[in-house]
Amino acid sequence: MEPASQTILAPLLESSGSKLGFIASCQLDHDGSLYLDILGLAQNDPVAMAWLLPLLHKHEGSYRLYGFDHILASALSEGDPLVINQPRLFAEDDTRLAQLTSLLAIPCFCHGTVKGLMVLADRPDGYEQELVAQLATLADNIGSLLHVRDLELARQAAEAELARQASVDPLTGLANRRAFLERCQGALQLLQRYQTSFSVLMLDLDHFKLINDGLGHAAGDYVLCEIAQLLRQQLRDTDQIARWGGEEFCILLPKEDGERALQLANRLRDAIANLELSWHERMIQLTVSIGVAGMLSPQDNIDTLLARADQALYAAKLAGRNRCLQADD
Repeated sequence: MEPASQTILAPLLESSGSKLGFIASCQLDHDGSLYLDILGLAQNDPVAMAWLLPLLHKHEGSYRLYGFDHILASALSEGDPLVINQPRLFAEDDTRLAQLTSLLAIPCFCHGTVKGLMVLADRPDGYEQELVAQLATLADNIGSLLHVRDLELARQAAEAELARQASVDPLTGLANRRAFLERCQGALQLLQRYQTSFSVLMLDLDHFKLINDGLGHAAGDYVLCEIAQLLRQQLRDTDQIARWGGEEFCILLPKEDGERALQLANRLRDAIANLELSWHERMIQLTVSIGVAGMLSPQDNIDTLLARADQALYAAKLAGRNRCLQADD
């Protein structure tokens, strides 16, 4: 629950004599459906919650109210305060309402748009029109706050997307070189602090230019995406995979020494050699050369490690390709 909403609700329950209250923001789900995001909820009597709880869905430490098959939906769709001082009359449509003595839902507007709802329930004497009018002014102020909140959430989402795009290869969805180097630096710091090891694999698809020249760049892009997917499937969640550039990939293996990294490299080489790909009914046979390098001491740096892996890769290609070689210590 958000602190601002909770701050508003406590005195609101006391001043209005209600036993239950919440503030909700109108939001769209990933599929475009509308739901109410409960930003603050307060109650002075647990019995009052019995009506509301069956309607709520817990989500990441908060609650959501989905759909329009509940009484509050009319306040959203019509944009007018909903005042029910005899809930039992509605019990035939919603038996949960029979547990309440009264219910009030006021839409929160900003710039002519409903941004959310302010809901109060279980006021023993019901909700008179004079009180509803007073609370409507508060609801409009809440609507303005909800609008500002939405703008801030949109800004944060845009910044997060920009950050994601800056760290992700647009074709394969893997980390790009910049992001990979940052993660390598983090692994090096762990090595220096806890004396743990890690290794790097440098992969290069053999004769990839023949695919681009013979089948077209679209086929080459398809192959790169399939290799990226294979690497995701073969490796652990803690392993970091990056498209290094062109047909090269780089993999960071935390807590793996050079020998175990070489075993994994050979497993990846076999998996790629056995990968069955076709492009417009033409089979594509792939092989890969891999250079392997492990950190030798906490004093080593990332540039040295990557250079050693690249040298091992170059040696694997000179030796005939379709093989894995470990960097010399």
